[in-house]
Amino acid sequence: MTMRRHDAPHLPAFGGEAWPWRGGDLQTLRHFIRRDIPEVKGGARVVIDLDDGDRLLAEFHSPQGPAKAAIIAVHGLTGCMDSDHIKSLTHQALARNIAVMRVNMRGAGPARALARKSYNAKAGADLLPFIKAMRKAVGDDLPVVMVAHSIGGAAALNMMLDYPDQLSGLDGVVSVAAPIDMHASNKRFHSARNWLYMRHLLAGLKQLAEHVPGIAPDLLARVRRVPTITGFDEVLTAPMAGFASADDYYTGASTFHRLDAPPRPTLLIHADNDPWIPVDAYLGLPRHDQLDVMISRGGGHVGFHDGDGVWSNRVIFTWLERFIRTG
Repeated sequence: MTMRRHDAPHLPAFGGEAWPWRGGDLQTLRHFIRRDIPEVKGGARVVIDLDDGDRLLAEFHSPQGPAKAAIIAVHGLTGCMDSDHIKSLTHQALARNIAVMRVNMRGAGPARALARKSYNAKAGADLLPFIKAMRKAVGDDLPVVMVAHSIGGAAALNMMLDYPDQLSGLDGVVSVAAPIDMHASNKRFHSARNWLYMRHLLAGLKQLAEHVPGIAPDLLARVRRVPTITGFDEVLTAPMAGFASADDYYTGASTFHRLDAPPRPTLLIHADNDPWIPVDAYLGLPRHDQLDVMISRGGGHVGFHDGDGVWSNRVIFTWLERFIRTG
């Protein structure tokens, strides 16, 4: 049995970790090691002006054939629209005649110079404009779902829960390996076994901070000195997001206790051996008609590499079929 929880029998089960990518760490690192996902070409640039003067950046891709659905694809921590998991999802979606908008969360990747603020797990409001932009690109007839990974998944869930009356044009939300309990995820991430992961992502966060337009020199100096992601969140993420401390930010951005009745159909995908995000909060989620929880035995963090490719993508495409109108 390759599933710990399988709420929707019509959705494909995980096929087991493909050799040699056995274990949570190799599943997590497979894309990083192989570097075999081709670039995504031919997109149309999308720039969105926000009320506070910052700008968002995305890229829209139409399939060669008539589009039957559309995906708003959101990356994870220190990622951007060019992250390997986003490119993989995009290539496979376009091959299935599904349009894709690859978004950069505020200040991520190529959008860094366009924003003074930065993305975080509670920044759901920043994702709302992409729904309107996607509707403008594909019209009113196609189903649109948001597929968000890791911290982007946390932001997407917060968007849905914080702004239920502003979701017009969005048919569903998918999160892949989202930290729905931020306190537990932060504790796990700072454990001794994850020290190298933490140092790598901290370096990426500090690099983003170096290029924040107009950042105060004394604040940047403090950011450079922090030894952990918790410290980074205390000094920069939490204050920028309007929280008094990192602890307050982790409490405010957690969603596991608010998913009892999602306002939109919601699919949560997670692996029981994710080295960064504990599975416990997922196992305790209630049953609801609007909520499908898929927990695989194995798969790592945003990995899910089995003998047939990336299992999470197959689940997403099958789940999306429920929204596609026929006839």
